[in-house]
Amino acid sequence: MDFPVKKSRGEHRDGASEYDQELGKQMGSDARRVADGEMSQAEFYEKYHERVLEEFGEDKRDPGLEGDADE
Repeated sequence: MDFPVKKSRGEHRDGASEYDQELGKQMGSDARRVADGEMSQAEFYEKYHERVLEEFGEDKRDPGLEGDADE
């Protein structure tokens, strides 16, 4: 007997995502740069803010402006 598999939000039955996978890869790479101290959280936020708004319709990420030593 086959049971339907519930997919997470944003995932199609064939496993493909309805979201921009390239954006996710780029953000992941830059998130590593933030973790390594090569990029500030504020720079990361500014770099992706418009694209996140376009992709998801909102941007609830922390802009990283408070207490940022790079500012």
